[in-house]
Amino acid sequence: MQPDRTLATAPLAGTKKSKERVTVAFCANATGSDWLKPVVIGQRKTPRCFKNFDPQSLVYYYHSPKGWMNTPIYHDWLLKLNRKMALQNRRIALIVDNHASHRTPPNLTHVKIVKLPPNMTSKIQPLDSGIIAAFKRHYQRFHVTELLRQVDGNPSKKPTIELKDALYFVNLAWKQVSAETVKNCWRHSGIYPVEAEQDLEIVDQDSSFDEQEEIDSIIRLLPGLGEAMSADEFVALGENEQIGAELSDEEIVAIVTGKVNEDEEDEEDEEDDMEPQQQQPAASRKDARCGIEVAMSYFEAHADIFGSFLPPLKKMLCEIDDHGLKIAKQTSIEDYV
Repeated sequence: MQPDRTLATAPLAGTKKSKERVTVAFCANATGSDWLKPVVIGQRKTPRCFKNFDPQSLVYYYHSPKGWMNTPIYHDWLLKLNRKMALQNRRIALIVDNHASHRTPPNLTHVKIVKLPPNMTSKIQPLDSGIIAAFKRHYQRFHVTELLRQVDGNPSKKPTIELKDALYFVNLAWKQVSAETVKNCWRHSGIYPVEAEQDLEIVDQDSSFDEQEEIDSIIRLLPGLGEAMSADEFVALGENEQIGAELSDEEIVAIVTGKVNEDEEDEEDEEDDMEPQQQQPAASRKDARCGIEVAMSYFEAHADIFGSFLPPLKKMLCEIDDHGLKIAKQTSIEDYV
């Protein structure tokens, strides 16, 4: 969701509120040492922005008619987790709430499901004790920064966040939640043993006045009329959104047979046709190399700030060159077959 009191405080010609919604789910252990990729549930299987892009590289991406969690998605993710633990020869306990979609599948060999009591999620769920709030602050900072970048120099432009961009922001924001925040939230929930000297009032190590001020200042720069939405209000957006529902037998059959949401997908396609977007062709190897070299040149000139990014970028250049050599070798071998 956008900070709408800044972007639009009165009806604007040619604009409409986005109906795109996603659900994001997280999983982390009590010590903050083991993080799983976030689960993101969108409304479409392959939106246009996914061309030449694999969402699974950033998150576990699923889709459902309303972008909600359901039992088939939960089972698929849980079985993936079970296989991962089996390969690592680990056995874990997974704490989940008692949502209707959280039905335990059979044959879980390395994951034991522990369900929270009804109506207690907000009280003793570690994620609700500050982990999700910390993630949302990091995510919204990326979000509003991208909106500002789009309107910079062109205030009349309608800024939008595509699902692909959102997945990058989810991945980056989740990685920025500190292990200390995760541990403190587990302790605060009462599930994880608390040391006597631990100050439970200090729960969220990711919350900082500077970061809140940064989000506030970016929102104020976005074009619009009226009173700007505060960072706290922006972070709280969507808290009352429904994120899941129990499926009927007919809906489960539709998911399995691939006949889900055909009418809604047609409607979305029609909306895409009304707002055509020019698709960029996949970048060539030469284009990718030139782009990284330009970035490196900028980072080298500001090494005091971006110095840590240089080695990974250099490694990326080497990987691109290695990939080019492999393609060349494969091509030459096929010439003689």
